[in-house]
Amino acid sequence: MKDLMRNAAIGLAIIVTLTFTWTPGARAEVKTSHPRIWLTSELKTKLASRLARNTTNASELRSWCDSHISDDLSSYITNRATEVLKAINFALMYQLTGTTKYADRAVEIVEYTLAHPYSGYTIDTWIEFDNFYTDRYLVPPVAIVLDWCYDAMTADQRTAFASQLDRWASDIITSEPWAYQDPSNNYYYGHMWAVLSAGYAMYGLNSNAQGYIDYARGTMLAQAIKFTKDEEILWDLWGSTVGRAEGGMWNEGTAYGCVNYEFLCSSVLAAKSAEGLAYSDFTFPDEAVKYFLYSKHPSGSRMYSDGDGAAGGIDATVRIPVLITMALASDDIKGYGQTWVNTYTSHCDWGYKLYNEFLWYDDQLSAVDPAALPDYYYLAGTQTLFWRSSWDEDATWLAMKLGVLNTDHAHNGLGNIMIYREGYLATDKAYETGDGMLYGDVHHSVLYIAPSEDKRLYWGQSSLTHFDGTSTNNYLYLAGDLTGCYTAQPSYRSNTVAHKDREIIIIKPENAIAVMDRGTSYSTSVDKVFQMYLHNQAALSGSDYRSSNGSSDLIIHSAYPSGATVTLDTYGAPRLQISTSAAQLSKSFLNVLKVTDAGGEFEAPQVIASATDVAAAAFYGVNDPYDFIVAFSTTSGGTPSTSTSFTLSFERSHGTARAYLANLVPTTTYYVKGSVSGTTATVAISRTSITDGVAYRSNAEGFLFCEVGLGEAEAGPDPAEPSGIDTPTP
Repeated sequence: MKDLMRNAAIGLAIIVTLTFTWTPGARAEVKTSHPRIWLTSELKTKLASRLARNTTNASELRSWCDSHISDDLSSYITNRATEVLKAINFALMYQLTGTTKYADRAVEIVEYTLAHPYSGYTIDTWIEFDNFYTDRYLVPPVAIVLDWCYDAMTADQRTAFASQLDRWASDIITSEPWAYQDPSNNYYYGHMWAVLSAGYAMYGLNSNAQGYIDYARGTMLAQAIKFTKDEEILWDLWGSTVGRAEGGMWNEGTAYGCVNYEFLCSSVLAAKSAEGLAYSDFTFPDEAVKYFLYSKHPSGSRMYSDGDGAAGGIDATVRIPVLITMALASDDIKGYGQTWVNTYTSHCDWGYKLYNEFLWYDDQLSAVDPAALPDYYYLAGTQTLFWRSSWDEDATWLAMKLGVLNTDHAHNGLGNIMIYREGYLATDKAYETGDGMLYGDVHHSVLYIAPSEDKRLYWGQSSLTHFDGTSTNNYLYLAGDLTGCYTAQPSYRSNTVAHKDREIIIIKPENAIAVMDRGTSYSTSVDKVFQMYLHNQAALSGSDYRSSNGSSDLIIHSAYPSGATVTLDTYGAPRLQISTSAAQLSKSFLNVLKVTDAGGEFEAPQVIASATDVAAAAFYGVNDPYDFIVAFSTTSGGTPSTSTSFTLSFERSHGTARAYLANLVPTTTYYVKGSVSGTTATVAISRTSITDGVAYRSNAEGFLFCEVGLGEAEAGPDPAEPSGIDTPTP
């Protein structure tokens, strides 16, 4: 019955003018002349210059068109219709040269396509392949060929193309296909781009065009832009009506998300050229360019990966979306994007993407060195932090994702950490195994609380609880409560997680990361386990564990609780796990991750905290002449210690300590004093005045950084000599 009603609606749409609900605003005012989609006079002038200069892309496009102008037309028919996009290559050459043979070939490809739909489908239903996946690749080339070859077509050809576009656009809207109201999903952007391009091309030929434009641009595009700003949208997405893309990365994941960049920005560019709309408040392209910069590993040809099918590779499926996004970026950001595409990719020679490569790659755009940019980038939409020690190829690079889901294709892995220096250290398991479908927490470097059933966490949301740091600070502090993603699961899933949060302090000069985890389950039979996936298996190195990628090492120091057990195994990739034998509802772990040169030194003395609800770790500086000490509350959620004062004692090596104190009472005065007895240093922290104590004020995040003098008594042991990996005793 649904299909019958839908088909009836499609038939009615051909006869009468369609009306849709769109968000308030001006209706379509499309320019009457062609071309409308993308090819402004300014852009055409630039393209003509590239053609005259015979740039690499110009030569590639011209050569391809000339060598394929007589190909067998049957090769253009595939299930997803990607080959039909090649007709745009010929249409573009017609626009730039005026040579009608190119227009004739573009029109011929479309006419053959309309007469020879993919096996098992009619031309009207072909777009419905795979839940209307095909609409993104079948509708736009027909629309663009009509728009760009308009002057070379007969009236009958124009009418036929416009009528088919009308039927397709009507089918998409009346069928309300998969993800039709989900701006987190790549299908949404495919539907939007299909309907909008159809509307612009057939405007003036079919009275339904204005309705399509008003809905695709006025509602779908408007909601998509709200989604990129983390604003409220019209529709509920797994319990959320808030956007999840502020900062430039899609919560759907880094593989499927590439499609979203392409079709969202294609739509905005079309609205600007066809209707003269400014979109001056569309800041997402700038954010996206920065995301691509920061997510790229310092060396090699990979970048951060997350979600289904993602393994961090860079090819044309990434390059083309970056180029289209750059076309909308501000002038001061474009240059950074040019550095990215010039350094990490080469021109795309894929036949069905040649037109995009030629349109959007500007060979005369100057590349700008990103070295002046901050050393970190936080993306609010996906709650992801990127940090790099420098912009050099041997820099230490870290990525941590707190959570935020509410979409398909996203992976759980809440709190997942990846560390890279001249190769992976804390690794990306999808990269290691080649399996981009490992979505569960068990496959990520997280605090693992085993679920009753391994399912995707669509509902709920994690929350950023603390973020502190600037490029001029010697640290970054990030904390998030991940609980909401678990407790929002439907009751039939029998969620096991009552609480989970993760905090990290990145101590930049030492390439060290303190990781504080707190977890609570509903049953003591469900353990809480710190786990980390490694490129190569770790081995005992002194009292710590060391993993090497051959160029750099990652040292893992278990600081709290004392007596924790370290387990090494392989679960698709080398894995290190830390837990205790106690059966408890709640457990907390503090670990320090240190990145060094191969065989680099690291020494971390035990810290004794006088307060039972405080965990602390210390280590000796290698790059700076300080001892470093970090402290957190062990209480669920990082509630400040119940003690108004506490001490941290450890065997010191230097005369000054740098203290990083988290989970304090926010905006509160604390008195800090250092003292030494023999080789043992003690740092006292108190909310009440202490003799010779220095007053500091915690910030709004409850965080305090200070340098503490440890006295002039004889210092403790020198830092350890560089060492390799010890062989564990059987």
